[in-house]
Amino acid sequence: MNPIRRTLLISLITLALMAGSLGTLTGCSSAESTDLNVIVRELNGQHSSLNQLRGNPSVVTFWATSCPGCIEEIPHLIKLHETFSDRGVTVMGIAMHYDNPVHVRNLVQRRELPYRIVIDESGAAAKSFGNVRLTPTTFVLDAQGRVQYRQIGTFDEKRVTELLNRLSS
Repeated sequence: MNPIRRTLLISLITLALMAGSLGTLTGCSSAESTDLNVIVRELNGQHSSLNQLRGNPSVVTFWATSCPGCIEEIPHLIKLHETFSDRGVTVMGIAMHYDNPVHVRNLVQRRELPYRIVIDESGAAAKSFGNVRLTPTTFVLDAQGRVQYRQIGTFDEKRVTELLNRLSS
């Protein structure tokens, strides 16, 4: 086989394998546990544990200020917060460790985000959720902190709303 064809074939196989593995992650439902014993930094500089998410369902999205898809999701996250916060659901954005905290604060203030935003200074939160590297990546957790939904890329607002209706009733 000529070298160009061989390289092309290897590239196509690699892409197919990557697409297959991403497909198993996106929109899946599972009951896998997440280690919420992770410290994150609040925008006010205080540190807190993600263990505070236990007890009620929650939506957790990993995002970055430089991510266009993350910015596009903001209105959907605001809507989820407005719809479900009275039912005890927490909506939380976790800024990736590489995001500049000043940029995070500025975006939160400029967009007047009503849901909770924290910063994953060390990357420990991303690791505890299965080594999140792509943004946005969104999770829905049940009251015990088990992953019920995970989406790499823009989340399915209808599916998340239906799931939160079941989890918060």
